[in-house]
Amino acid sequence: YEKAYFLGFIAADGYITKGKHNALKFNINRKDKEILIEFCKAIGYDDTHIKDYESYYTDKHGLRHEFPACRLWIFSKSIERDLEKYNIMNNKSHIDNDMFSLIPDVFRWAWLVGYIDGDGSIRKMAYGVNIVSNNKTINSIIKFIYNELHINYSRKIKLGNITYSIDYLKKEDVKEIL
Repeated sequence: YEKAYFLGFIAADGYITKGKHNALKFNINRKDKEILIEFCKAIGYDDTHIKDYESYYTDKHGLRHEFPACRLWIFSKSIERDLEKYNIMNNKSHIDNDMFSLIPDVFRWAWLVGYIDGDGSIRKMAYGVNIVSNNKTINSIIKFIYNELHINYSRKIKLGNITYSIDYLKKEDVKEIL
């Protein structure tokens, strides 16, 4: 379950670089640094390789917003080959492939929790679960949650060419999912 959780987190927030130095890389908000520390423990990797820095993004108005971030880079061709088995590859956010259907049924909830920790959100006060991914992965997640819990999503929004967001917003549905 731990490996499935981290595979979900990698699918959401990790990325692969190719070339002379293949690597699994994370550049994430520092508030999620504990996840990287736990990941390092799980794979027996020295967590001093996690580096803090100040990152930024530019909003639609051209304004720059800075935030505390951290990064972890793991150089490994074997990790890259292993991740490709689960459709986690270089430029995965530009490819409409189904990452979720490749996960064995027994590990799907663990993978989904890791994925939500990376590219989703949970709102406990307003009751909501939000998941962002490519269309094929989103459709697999929708089908899985419906088959497991008989819950329909509340809203599906197209964010980009292949990127969608789904929300589960009914209080009783959110409790069931969580």
